[in-house]
Amino acid sequence: MRSLYFTFFMLLFQWGTSQEAIKGVNKLEGDIMISYKITYDTPPSDKMKQSPNYFEEQIIHFNTRKAIYRKIYLNTRYKDQFVLYELKKRRQFQCMHYRSGSKLAIYSDIPQPKSIAKKLEGDIKMIAGYECQKYQYKDKAGHSKTFYATSGLGIDFPSPQEFEGIKLEYSINHRTLGPATVTATKIEYVTLSASSYDIRDFTWISKEEYTNQSKNRKEEYAEKRENFKFEMVGKQLLPFRMIAQDGQKLNYKEMRGKVVVLNFFFSSCPPCVEEVPDLNELKKKYENRDVFFVAVTFDENYEIDQFIRKTGFNYNIAGDQ
Repeated sequence: MRSLYFTFFMLLFQWGTSQEAIKGVNKLEGDIMISYKITYDTPPSDKMKQSPNYFEEQIIHFNTRKAIYRKIYLNTRYKDQFVLYELKKRRQFQCMHYRSGSKLAIYSDIPQPKSIAKKLEGDIKMIAGYECQKYQYKDKAGHSKTFYATSGLGIDFPSPQEFEGIKLEYSINHRTLGPATVTATKIEYVTLSASSYDIRDFTWISKEEYTNQSKNRKEEYAEKRENFKFEMVGKQLLPFRMIAQDGQKLNYKEMRGKVVVLNFFFSSCPPCVEEVPDLNELKKKYENRDVFFVAVTFDENYEIDQFIRKTGFNYNIAGDQ
């Protein structure tokens, strides 16, 4: 009988331990939606707010199995873009829905935390109605950083730092707009349909495969570009129809008799990046005249969008169609 009780106790202990290991995704019932506000240290100018990578709000919603993280861009060229996390499978999808209608999901394992966040005992703050504990960690440069997180929402949300819970206030460094603070403003218990997390109509591709395809496309483009320079010199431009990244139709007939500035580029080309300020200045100089500025690339739509975010290139851009 003692042996039976001991075996039963060990089973309970092992079950409790396994539950503790995944407690972050098993205590939650239904869905939770968190709205965050982004406050920049230096208020962005009106011009900066027109940038395609400007955002001032983000939303996270999750249940016991999946979570979605979505930045709300004001001038994005996507219909939608977000990151989907499969919490128990430890897998993530970078999802992009283009205005052309195509949908792409690049999947990979959720990265392991790069550092351990130390809890600062006694440093408590109420954020959006939840008690949050302050944590401290070291960034890549060795600088001390802090954030506030709560363990009261039943989830351990993926993060570069190891800690319990989900961040409700933390700092970021926007690559073009500078430092900012991200703060939760509202937390709601909601019931979302399964379709809110459904990406089965997206084209799935692994991060490794995507990287290899991108490399091959760039090599192919470099060869085409070199040949093109010699094949087209002195020849009349043939009729064409293109659809720009923003959905605008570019028709050769509408440009006939006018000056057309054609630029050819690919996103990983250093000279292409370097020439963007001069190209933008040229467009600005002739923007009120009958001059069309068109940039053509063999890159995919998501690569084009990343290029625009990085450089601010403002031509009508037509991708590989």
